[in-house]
Amino acid sequence: ENFCNTAKADDSKVLYAWVDVKNPEQEEVREYVDIKDKESPHLSIVHFDIHFGMMRFDYKGDASTLTSEDIERFISRFQKGSVESRYYDDQEKAWYDVTNPTHIYYENYDQVVLNEDADVVVYFYDNREDRKVVSFHQQLGKLSKEIGKSDEFVLARYDWHKNPPTMAQNTKPNSIVLFTKDDKSKGITFEGEGTYEEIRNFLLTNSPVYKEKFGLNEDL
Repeated sequence: ENFCNTAKADDSKVLYAWVDVKNPEQEEVREYVDIKDKESPHLSIVHFDIHFGMMRFDYKGDASTLTSEDIERFISRFQKGSVESRYYDDQEKAWYDVTNPTHIYYENYDQVVLNEDADVVVYFYDNREDRKVVSFHQQLGKLSKEIGKSDEFVLARYDWHKNPPTMAQNTKPNSIVLFTKDDKSKGITFEGEGTYEEIRNFLLTNSPVYKEKFGLNEDL
C-alpha cells in the first residue's frame, strides 16, 4: 500500500501492477493498483498520465498468497534496478510493453468498446511475425504519444491469437477497427499498409472526436 501510494504521488513515474486476483478477500489489492484498463489487461486501454517512465510488476502467483514480504522484496529489487524496473523516455517506446498482458481477461470487451463514452480504436493484435504487425505496433506507439491521456478518444489492444473475439465477429486478426461513440454497432476497419500517415488520415476521416481534438496538431 505504501509503495503504491508513493509511486502514484510521484509525477515522474506510473505504477502498473498486474495482480491475478482469484480470492475475493484480496480485492482490496485493486485499490492500490493504477492500471487504467477496467481490470482487464488483455484489453488494455492505453492512457498515459506522464511521459517520463513506467515500472511494471508481474506477480504470477495466487494473489491469496501475496504477502507483505513479497511486496517488500519487490520494492527492494526495484530500488536496486533489477529486471522489474523498466524506464522509457517517451510514450512511443512504452506502447508494446504496456499493451503486452500476462493474464487472460476478455469479459469486459463490451464494457470498454460498446459502453465507453468515447471513440475507441481497437488493435486486434495477432502474433504473426510479419511486416504489418511490426508496422502497426510502431505506428500505434506514435499515435499513443500524440494522444496522451484522453477520456474521449481511447486506444485499446485485443490479443486475437489467445482468444478470438466472439463479440466482434466481423473483425479480422491483425486489424485496426474504429468504434465511434455515436455508433458502436459496427466498427470501421482500417484498410492500408499501416503507415502513420495512413492511420492518421483514416482517423481524421472517420472519427469526429479525433479530428476535433487532434486534427490541427501542427507538430505532426
